Formats: sequence, C-alpha cells, structure tokens
Amino acid sequence: MERWRKMLQNSLTTAKELSERFDIPIEEIQDLENEFNIKITPYYLSLIKEKGDPIYKQVIPDKSELVDTDLFEDPLGEDKDSPVNNIVHRIRTAACF
Repeated sequence: MERWRKMLQNSLTTAKELSERFDIPIEEIQDLENEFNIKITPYYLSLIKEKGDPIYKQVIPDKSELVDTDLFEDPLGEDKDSPVNNIVHRIRTAACF
C-alpha cells in the first residue's frame, strides 16, 4: 500500500478518538463531529505537543467556532460580485495615464 494511503487510513477521524487522545469530555466534542469533518493524520498528530498549542487549535474543532457573533453577513461587499454561489468575480482595470 502506498504510504499516503496508509497515513490516511490510520488518521484520527471521530469525536471518540479525539476525546480519548486529548482527554476532552465526549459530550463537549460529540456535537462538533456533525458540523466538522475530522481527519488528522498520524504525522500531524505527532506535531501536537500539548493540548491548546497552535497545531492543536488548528485541527481540533472548538464549540466557539459555532457561535454566531452577529457580524455582518457580507462585510467586504462581495455578494454583488458573485455570479454564482462561492465564487467572487471581479475585473480590475488599471488607470490609464
């Protein structure tokens, strides 16, 4: 088997695995499994030195990410430049002198 496939096959992918690995209460992380896809390769897991370090924060879902902070829906005004969902199309022209 190719090395990358083996890494993916051995990835951490469930809330239960996260809970056991990082001593997170399962109740706290279970709901996040439905909102976020979890897949952390063994190599990337090895980069996490302790709970809460920068790599941990980058890959372990946190319930605060689901909190709606009542910010503007479109703070950059990109909706008007979007011909279809998830694409922003802008044409910039240089000023002629």
